[in-house]
This record gives sequence, structure tokens and C-alpha cells, in this order.
Amino acid sequence: MELAVRAPWCGHGIARRLHDVVLEGTGVERVLLNVLPEAESAQAAYRSWGYRKVGETRSWDGAALHDVMVLDLVTG
Repeated sequence: MELAVRAPWCGHGIARRLHDVVLEGTGVERVLLNVLPEAESAQAAYRSWGYRKVGETRSWDGAALHDVMVLDLVTG
């Protein structure tokens, strides 16, 4: 799944709300995502939401390198 917010709507909390709605009620322990290293604003948003980088990947031969980030939803 990919989520994106058009430029005119950036900075209004819409991406965060979309993220939270998608995860609401899933009951999962953690969320894993891939993000391009040069996507600095997305990287910053994910970090501010609690994600941390755990590695790097190329999803298929010839794919761009992506950072792998994880968000732990269950604590304890």
C-alpha cells in the first residue's frame, strides 16, 4: 500500500491522520515500511511518528535502495 498527500495539502496533518486511520483496529504489533533515503520530509515525518530505521533493501533486482523503518505498536 502506498499513501501520498498532494503538495498543497502537506503540513496540515493529513498524512498522519491517514496513517493512523489505516492502522486503527488492526491489532498488529508493529508496522514495517520502505522509504527512499532521499525522501527527507517523509523520513522526518516517520521518525517523528516513532519509526526507526532498521536496515536497507532493494525489493527486486534493479529497484532503488530503500531504508526499512519499523514502528512498534505494542510496548512492554
